Amino acid sequence: MRNLLHFIFYVGSVFVSIKATAIAPPSNDNPCNATVLTPYLPTSTSSCAGASGTVNMATNSSTTLPMAGITSCTGTEDDDVWYTFVATNPVMTLNLSSITGSTTDLEAALYTGTCSNLTNYACDGLSGLPWEMDGGTGTVYLTPGTTYFLQIYSWSSSAQTTSFNICLYGPEPAYQAPTGAPPGTAGDWCSTAPTMTLNGDYGGNTGSYGASNGDPNIPDGATTCGIDNNTSWLSFIASSTTASFYLYTIGPLENASGSTCTGGLEVQFFKGETCSSLSYHNNVSWNGLDNDGNVATASGSNCINSSAAFGGGSVQRVTLSSLMSGAKYYIKIDGYDGDVCDYAFRPESGLLPVTYLFFKGSNNGKTNMLNWTTASEQNNDGFDVEYSRDGIHFSSLGFVNGAGNATSENSYQFIHERPSEGVNYYRLKQVDFDGKVEYSAILKINNGKDGKPGLRIDSQSEAELSYSLYGSDLPPAALGVFDNLGRTMLAITDNISTSGTLDISSLALGIYYLRAVNWDGSVSVTKWIKQ
Repeated sequence: MRNLLHFIFYVGSVFVSIKATAIAPPSNDNPCNATVLTPYLPTSTSSCAGASGTVNMATNSSTTLPMAGITSCTGTEDDDVWYTFVATNPVMTLNLSSITGSTTDLEAALYTGTCSNLTNYACDGLSGLPWEMDGGTGTVYLTPGTTYFLQIYSWSSSAQTTSFNICLYGPEPAYQAPTGAPPGTAGDWCSTAPTMTLNGDYGGNTGSYGASNGDPNIPDGATTCGIDNNTSWLSFIASSTTASFYLYTIGPLENASGSTCTGGLEVQFFKGETCSSLSYHNNVSWNGLDNDGNVATASGSNCINSSAAFGGGSVQRVTLSSLMSGAKYYIKIDGYDGDVCDYAFRPESGLLPVTYLFFKGSNNGKTNMLNWTTASEQNNDGFDVEYSRDGIHFSSLGFVNGAGNATSENSYQFIHERPSEGVNYYRLKQVDFDGKVEYSAILKINNGKDGKPGLRIDSQSEAELSYSLYGSDLPPAALGVFDNLGRTMLAITDNISTSGTLDISSLALGIYYLRAVNWDGSVSVTKWIKQ
């Protein structure tokens, strides 16, 4: 008996019979009790933080299963154990590590179907781990969302005691690869780049865009990642110093007939409030699987290109570090040497879940009025309006319900009935339905004393500056913008109101001063930085 030992000893004139405790087979001895494998993206080929396994005392599953597919692989599956997973990407990789015991010669077979009716899909001798289930040897790609069964057994027909660690490389289940490119969500030019938020896919097809050297908003030589012959653009606003994305190169798959995505993508990262003032963001790293299922990692460059082995079916987690919270960043996506590839970015963390067009406020006598407009919202329960006297310690004033999920503009208003004299600070605590929160930029409203006019900056974008004059019922007689050397950059003398907007799109990044000449002869000045 394989699972039961029976010993008989002769002691003096007495025979003593001792029956040993039966050694049970592994719990995953048959496919209907298969151990579930959860995929993850590795940071190195040696990474294996999955499940432990053994073929010790495992039995032959083919005696209880349909023969179709079970005996088509090499070796003898008399000691097979079973695992199951749902494919999250067309390309996934199996890895075994810490293989110890009576033999290290293991075999693997992959099946589709149900646990009691399996069909063989692929086989591998596991002689060159990891096993890249990528379609590179004639086997078709995996289908995301499909359940697969994995059989592990030793080559030999004799009983073995081999144990191992088993890992599955691929996107985590929450980040299963999309089956197609998000249609038309990337911008053809930098200036039309949509602002990404959390909980959505953004992307397109590299073959349907123009060249960056034809973009009037991009300075010559500003982009240097490959040949810009079919570029598209995305952007985001950082909510922390680190942001992560999943990047899928999803087709046409590299090994598929007629594929034009053999070289994959070239992706470049920039910081800049305007497209005419882009600067390279070099703190980028990525890890994941290339188009052949190999583990690919790199860091330190602002350019992800074909050297990272991108191609159809690849998936990477891209991490940007050393970000400035509240700053705007741009992503340029190009097909390598004219490659036509479907692709998708899925933000994971570090982005505002709500895209603000503006957040501004004004003093209306005894009240302060706050106004904000969103361009898009994802999973947005609403806004907790918070108030502070020192800009550090905030408390809640009230809650404004959000739009939930929206791709069109939504406008909101909140009135603070009794603000304090002097500077008042406000921010929006945006709350998701699942309880996650993100904070807006801090807004300042200066409630000065009567008869002492003051000037404040309410908000600014890459092209527009909003201002307000407080402490006076009369608009200023003149308004001007000066640079740090005292040179006049903008001068306005007509149609000036106590609050308004200025076109600052022509101004370079730097330090500026907004100065108002009031009708009583006083001058109000405030400093601001365009960045």
